Amino acid sequence: MKFIVAATALCVATVTITSADAAKPAKEGEKKASTSRILRKLPTKGEAVRVNNSNKAEDKVLAEDEGYWERFLQNEVPSITDPPTPSPTPPPTPSPTGTCDIKVTTTCEISMPDGSTVECKDVPTEGPEDCGPRPVEYCYTISNVGNECGNINSIDRTRTPPGNTQNILRLVAPEDRRLCPGDEVVICEADTVDTCDKSCYETLIEVNAEMPGSDFVCSAMDEYEFCVEPGCNVDVDTECVATLPDGSEVPCTEIPSFPPDDCPTLETEYCYTISNIGQSCGDITKFERTRTPPGTTEDLLDLIRQRDRNLCPGETIRVCETDEVDTCVKQCYETTVVVEATMPDSFVCEAEDEYQFCTGPGCNVKVETTCETEINGETIPCTDIPTESPEDCGPIDIEYCYTVDNIGASCGVMTTFERTWTATPPGTPNTRDLLPLFYEQWPEDQEYCPDDPPITVCETVGISTCDKVCYETSVVIDATMPDGFVCEADGEYDFCVEPGTSPPTPSQPLPLRRARPLLLRLARPLLQRPARPPPPHARPNPSSHARPNPSSHARPNPSSHARPNPSSHAWPNSLADPSSYALPDSLADPSSYAFSCRRLQAAAEVQCTATLENGQQINCEDMSPTVDDCGPVSKEYCYVIDNIGNECGDITAFQRTRTPPGGAEGTQNLLPLLPTINLCPNDPPIRVCEAPETIDSCDDQCYLTEVIVEATMPGGFVCEAEDLYELCVNPGCRIETEITCTLADGSGTACEDFPGSTVDECGPTPVQYCYRIDNVGPTCGFINKIDRTRTPPGTTEDILGVLIPNPEDRLLCEGESITVCEIATVDTCVEQCYETNIEVDATMADGFVCEALDEYEFCVPPPPIEACNVEVDLECKMDPSQTIDGSTSCDVIIPIATRCDNRAAVMTWRFNGGDCEQSFNIQEADKFVCTDFAGGAPTEGSAWLTVTSVKDESDVYFDGEVRVGDLFSMFAGSTNKGKFDADSFFYVYSDSSKTNLLQLSSVHTSCSQNLFLKDKFGSVQLLIFENEFGLFTCFVQATYGFTLTNQGAADSGTIVEFTSTTNGVADDCLSAIPDGGGTVQPGDTVIVDKQVLIDMTVRQEYNTVAYIRAETPGGFSCDDTSTLQFTAGNPNLPTFRK
Repeated sequence: MKFIVAATALCVATVTITSADAAKPAKEGEKKASTSRILRKLPTKGEAVRVNNSNKAEDKVLAEDEGYWERFLQNEVPSITDPPTPSPTPPPTPSPTGTCDIKVTTTCEISMPDGSTVECKDVPTEGPEDCGPRPVEYCYTISNVGNECGNINSIDRTRTPPGNTQNILRLVAPEDRRLCPGDEVVICEADTVDTCDKSCYETLIEVNAEMPGSDFVCSAMDEYEFCVEPGCNVDVDTECVATLPDGSEVPCTEIPSFPPDDCPTLETEYCYTISNIGQSCGDITKFERTRTPPGTTEDLLDLIRQRDRNLCPGETIRVCETDEVDTCVKQCYETTVVVEATMPDSFVCEAEDEYQFCTGPGCNVKVETTCETEINGETIPCTDIPTESPEDCGPIDIEYCYTVDNIGASCGVMTTFERTWTATPPGTPNTRDLLPLFYEQWPEDQEYCPDDPPITVCETVGISTCDKVCYETSVVIDATMPDGFVCEADGEYDFCVEPGTSPPTPSQPLPLRRARPLLLRLARPLLQRPARPPPPHARPNPSSHARPNPSSHARPNPSSHARPNPSSHAWPNSLADPSSYALPDSLADPSSYAFSCRRLQAAAEVQCTATLENGQQINCEDMSPTVDDCGPVSKEYCYVIDNIGNECGDITAFQRTRTPPGGAEGTQNLLPLLPTINLCPNDPPIRVCEAPETIDSCDDQCYLTEVIVEATMPGGFVCEAEDLYELCVNPGCRIETEITCTLADGSGTACEDFPGSTVDECGPTPVQYCYRIDNVGPTCGFINKIDRTRTPPGTTEDILGVLIPNPEDRLLCEGESITVCEIATVDTCVEQCYETNIEVDATMADGFVCEALDEYEFCVPPPPIEACNVEVDLECKMDPSQTIDGSTSCDVIIPIATRCDNRAAVMTWRFNGGDCEQSFNIQEADKFVCTDFAGGAPTEGSAWLTVTSVKDESDVYFDGEVRVGDLFSMFAGSTNKGKFDADSFFYVYSDSSKTNLLQLSSVHTSCSQNLFLKDKFGSVQLLIFENEFGLFTCFVQATYGFTLTNQGAADSGTIVEFTSTTNGVADDCLSAIPDGGGTVQPGDTVIVDKQVLIDMTVRQEYNTVAYIRAETPGGFSCDDTSTLQFTAGNPNLPTFRK
């Protein structure tokens, strides 16, 4: 065993113990030791401390390097002008024989009202009426996993909330505090959490144990965190589609790359689906969207009508907005949407979703993963591997295929093609480089272009269907384009194999099993609350504001509630993508069912026929009674059941539920109506009808019918199908309304044709909104409400009394109409869209209330570009030979060497002044000695500095006056073959007479001992050294490139301010503009380059803001800013030049 002592300039030495066994990698499956720390008790204050020398030079160098970089590269080294004062380095305490190592683990259980306990991380969501204080028990297991006994001397537990720390050592009896190898002790404590509070609880436990006979302390820590929230729960999902130049739409994540000389600006539409997935109704009270770029947050709550903001469990609402992307710019767009809903009991739920996609010219690749296997001679996707009984399961081969395609506009070289495959359990990832397989089909290092065919590589894996295992496969590809840009694409493929169980014996009752939702096909999806279409955000087509069809604004037409056309039953997104399904808890255990429902699929459909008084039969949805001819109507419900699978089955359940009662009421068993219960795939569908029922079409009423059919396979598995049918009747009450908008200047110009304004002409402009209300129904009605909502400002007003003040004018009979108008003001200086919604209610003589709605939107175009409009762009550029990847990016600068490994011929130093206490280096005490006289070197003003060889002081390397902050260079000259001797004296005198010595230091300058850039030796600091391998300095030179553009349309602009500010330090760049370039004509551009130095010895983030301001001859003033951010500096590990 050997000790490596890493000496630092801090007040404690870190001791790392290694051994031959510890250096070996752990074998597969071998349990790794828990993380623990070995700390040494510190010496008492004032005790002299030194670092012991190792017997081996390599150990010594490693210790010095580790200590140096530990203090030098981990953001601990300050700037040249503000160094920390290093503390003395304490010596290590000799290590005992053996290893001190302890481990602590935390468990937590919460007691539920039914007496059961669950792990705290699995605490269920409780409704507001059920939540409350719950007892919690935390237990901590402390184990000795080392090979030496130790005494537990402290146990500190921190819990947040409330955020306090307690010593709970008292929970361990004194006789139990001594732990020998293999021993453990368990302590527990009780607490309480309130499941009505949405909160996260974090517990941190830290245990220290002391080894007898030494001052070594072992420490172990563990953390445990869990969260609770009440039964209020909302969800939000983001979708984005882009409209391509040919009019087609694609998801934003699939926007193709276009040639750099023909890349368009695309319109994008973001849609947000908000769902109440909790247990209580609630009002949406917050709806914010943040998009980067530009990095702004906007309140979208006004996109949801006030009456639509209340969502009950299972309900959703969909809201959309438009934007655009420039495909000529390589850019990633990130959208984050946050929704909050407030429940009646004041609980607030929050949901958040993110959506990200990238665009850019030329570079775009994709990869698709498929997985197939062959079962019973049939090739099926791996996701469809059937559940097999223990008698039938066994090993099978599956084949993964990965198809790569260049879908961009530029050629590229494939540089990464990596697959990671994980089987859970055990969960150990397996990674394989597939590039060799790719290059079997494509010449290595040859560019892969957009017109080249897709390349597919495949591999075969053996699995067993007897194992309950989930397989996750991810693949990542990179392609490097000629301009150095790297495109990345990834793909995933996941599936699970679950063995079945033997079916129960006939003597046992068969349990009712439900098919997994992703395998169950319905004849139609259940009737859902219809999504409310969002108001458009683009400038609307005038035709969209034509007078709407009466049926669109009346109380719902009966046809709108009848059974929809079967062709409209596209699968919901949740059914179209089986991978999006999470199994219910009752189905998560595959042992609860024995067979798949894939081979038997039942379909059910509801039909309804109405018989009028004249004997005519029509579809129920086509009924259209009026007040004058409504009355009793006979209707007949029929049901069609079909087997759309590939195996026979028996219909074992056939139930119908109707709400509200209309003839036969409630839930009825219709199984006796079936002529046969056995139904095979090729059999014709079974159609059965109930006895006709009579309803009164004079009642404004909706009838909901739900039918559920269950079919059982010979093995006992049950498949289910259902259909929902809603029928509404309405006796002819109908009004409609239409909004028009024109400029109030008498020109008759429609608001959607709003003319553009000049900068001088824009301002508040009046417009006239007119609302026409028509009674197209058969009876007279009295207008009793006109609600108008306008956005902005997003407020709703009842304007009935303002627009129709005389109640006698509010009566409308069939065929009559009324038009009322109001004046509003818009700001033509601001590009803005204005949306108006009108809602009109009218009460008929028989008490029926009709409703009419209309929407109108128009946009004010932006005013023309101002006469003064300047723009500045900033980039940081490097010489490609100085970057890791050969690019010009300042983020990938090649690290520099900072240690002098060969004797130098020239060294450049900075005279900082000050005493010996500010020294900052790791040279040994016999190599560096510093002594102050009369207070040491001055901290301001000047001094006289003489540098000589210690071996022969007649060899003078430097002799002259230096001011505090000056740089000076010393030269070895012709002595010692043009290189510095091993040691040098630095004499600091008060003046050139050299009679008053202020400081004398001896520094090892031959580079055989540690000598690093920025090391401090008394009043001097090393900045540059030069030897046979070249010049080594702290700095590299980069170029800030500024592009100044006049975007104005009318006038030239003279740049009067031009600054750049980096990390708070401002620099005036006005003088850097080339002669005559300060005045920029419209559309012209000026390029300005500025050389900057980057200190590579400190890895840090550089934030630079460029600012310009220009003035025109006409007196206009405008400005612009541009920001630049990059990280540069040596990494956290040393890089030495050999």
